[in-house]
Amino acid sequence: MVQVMAFVILLGMVGIERAFALRRVGVSPGDWAEYICLWSGNGTLPEPQYRTDWMKFIVKEVSGLNVTYEQLSRMADGSETNYTNVENVETGEYCGSSVIIAADLNQGDLIYTNPPAYSYFEGATINETTYRNILGEIAEVNIMNLTVTTSSPSINHTVSYEFWWFRSTGCIAAATIYVLTQIAGNMTLANENSTTTWMKMEVVIYSIIPEFPSFLILPLFMIATLLAVIVHRRKRAM
Repeated sequence: MVQVMAFVILLGMVGIERAFALRRVGVSPGDWAEYICLWSGNGTLPEPQYRTDWMKFIVKEVSGLNVTYEQLSRMADGSETNYTNVENVETGEYCGSSVIIAADLNQGDLIYTNPPAYSYFEGATINETTYRNILGEIAEVNIMNLTVTTSSPSINHTVSYEFWWFRSTGCIAAATIYVLTQIAGNMTLANENSTTTWMKMEVVIYSIIPEFPSFLILPLFMIATLLAVIVHRRKRAM
């Protein structure tokens, strides 16, 4: 009986530990990444002073689960902005920007546990944990796909988000924001004189420090090695 009770208590402790386990920051002061932004669409793009062409994120400080980073941006008109953000990688409080999330998340995990009410991350989860070729290396990434649609009697507005984060660090690897807008000319006659426009912004990484650690490709290397051994043994058996 005592052993059964001890086992039940142990299971309870494990459950509590998993429920309240703190997330991990995967970046360090001095880490940085650079990105280019590509714009396309058949509608009117943002004015040059508001259209980002290049971005750089530099981690300045890590305190507990709070990451302070500097964001540098260059606009299409040549102007530049420079400001500092603070991100809590567990809750998403302070900023909820998507630049940095917790490291080592898995498919189905909440991206942030308590993001700002206005944030599209409220209730959002990791849709897929997989491998992608980034900068010539195979990296493990966490992917989120999210579509938000708002409608009124005269307009339908849909925004689709796709974000990739390096699983080992939580740093953003790529992002796509696609905006589709349909304005109806006559709501009593479906699709009559309707106008549809779309706009897409792609954020593409082109440089990062530190570079990808080798353990990101270790699982694939192990699989390839195992397959080679199996093939070799089968040939010898024949």
